[in-house]
Amino acid sequence: MSLEAKISTEFMREFTTCLDVMRIFGDELRIEVRETQLILWTVNSSLTGQAVIRLAPTNFESYELQLPDGMGETETLDSINCGVEVKTLRRIIRADNPVSDPLSWCMMYLVDMTAYRQEIAPEECLNPALTLDLVWVNDITKTHVLALIESEPLKLIYDKVERYSFSVDPHMLEDYLKLFSSNVLEIVFQCSPNSIRLGSHWDVIDEALNSLERPLDTQVEITVAHWTQYNIPENVQVIVQAKELRAAVTFAADMDLQLRACFDGPGW
Repeated sequence: MSLEAKISTEFMREFTTCLDVMRIFGDELRIEVRETQLILWTVNSSLTGQAVIRLAPTNFESYELQLPDGMGETETLDSINCGVEVKTLRRIIRADNPVSDPLSWCMMYLVDMTAYRQEIAPEECLNPALTLDLVWVNDITKTHVLALIESEPLKLIYDKVERYSFSVDPHMLEDYLKLFSSNVLEIVFQCSPNSIRLGSHWDVIDEALNSLERPLDTQVEITVAHWTQYNIPENVQVIVQAKELRAAVTFAADMDLQLRACFDGPGW
């Protein structure tokens, strides 16, 4: 099974932004290729955070998913599932696409024959790999070949129905997060029907104290008028990893997207 997709110079910035947020969440970029979408996803080392980005084929200049020659349609194998080291892929794209000499386009070839090795003669099997042909305006081409990591189809680590939600302009939230020290590990959302207080606590070494009992280091309050949508009818507190929160907010701001958060309280 193979994918051939062309990334235009206009979409290259957005594609690189996707890799940036994936690099913060995890070390391995999981790729699920379907006829209707290209899914990029990863999880953090503690399996408490997951980033999932779904790209429609219309984002690419061309997008073609093919079965290998001699294979008919199959009901059980309709996608490519594999992975690569996100750090390596991100470094290639960033290093070879400088502002002073941007790429004209990038052709991406993804070959994953693992699922078919029992059904195709060995001499017909290609080595699974992600190949990138980077092309500049003067027709100079540079090729990178990345080995693939085995992967499973996307499975969300949390798929329950959440009771609370809010939407916000990510640029505004990004400005508030800049008030917090870059060394902060966690940020507490203290939510009420009228406002949300963002707070960070001292990283004191006292196992008898949980995160919410530590002395406050920084706190800001954002009233309900600043949120574009707000559905928090009662008091509730949640704690999130600061690094991953900043990554999600920065991604939404760079992509000019509205940021929507959904969550639950204790006991659910």
